[in-house]
Amino acid sequence: MVRVLAVAVLAVALLGGATARADDMDPALYRLRIDGGDGTFSPDQAAFARLTSQLGFAVAAPVTTGAATTGTQGFYVGFETSIASIDDGADYWRLGTEGNGGADENRFVNGSLVSSRLHVRKGLPFGIEIGLEGGHFYDSSLWVWGADLKIAILEGFREGWQAILPDIAVRGTVRSLAGARDLQLTVPSFDVIVSKRLVLGKVLELTPMVAAQFFWIAADSEVVDLTPGTDAYAACDPVATPDPESPPLACQGDTSDLANNRSFDELRAFRSRLALGLSGRYRYLSLGVTFHIDLLDPSNADDDVPDDVRNQWDLTVSVAARY
Repeated sequence: MVRVLAVAVLAVALLGGATARADDMDPALYRLRIDGGDGTFSPDQAAFARLTSQLGFAVAAPVTTGAATTGTQGFYVGFETSIASIDDGADYWRLGTEGNGGADENRFVNGSLVSSRLHVRKGLPFGIEIGLEGGHFYDSSLWVWGADLKIAILEGFREGWQAILPDIAVRGTVRSLAGARDLQLTVPSFDVIVSKRLVLGKVLELTPMVAAQFFWIAADSEVVDLTPGTDAYAACDPVATPDPESPPLACQGDTSDLANNRSFDELRAFRSRLALGLSGRYRYLSLGVTFHIDLLDPSNADDDVPDDVRNQWDLTVSVAARY
């Protein structure tokens, strides 16, 4: 247990240290705008949908272990790192992320979104397993928090004709993004996992697995100032109105910039992906790698995702202590 706590403390320290890095990949929704030509701007809804759809793919919980649970006395503490591809050449990433400051766009968009997290799972009776996790996206101020519930439908058959049966489980997860100014992003998902444990030399376990994952991206924006370089209230030149029957403020200047405080339409998008993975276990040490890829083009999977959103992939590597 002391070793487990040491691993957890080290992982948290590594994650915490990431906050000192630059925030190049923080969302900059105020740049996703359409110029009305008269000093007013409107939100670029299509760009917002494209950006949050790809970000949602990176937030979705990866499949890191097979269908079998840890058992009623089992415990899992893992440090997991994911690399998710993005369309880094697209305008919505160039305009929709902060960059290194001093420019009106991100001229050097990262080719992928990299995140690490600490994941703790505990087995319960009746083939149930619960988990909690927290992690950080590098080169950003973004954090992700999540919870998961796995139910094993078949597991543990090792003798007789039943030994040919694989382990099968279903898993539900929910992940939420934190630290994004003006953006709320939540990604629930549902997985069907099939795996088979192979024992080599009585001490080494190898578990190949395949899973189908279905997830939903729920993205909402706060009211965004589309012209942050202009002080709308200073241009308005507000004056107090002592008359209680009147509005509390009145403008005696230019009010046009007040119309540039807008919110984006919500995105509710469905996506699906295939996961192929392999994990190995020796005594208490467990290592795993999983590759995820879109099953359908994002725009074909859901009409709410505009065209030209490319397929994505995700590679996740995990190192864990499993008891």
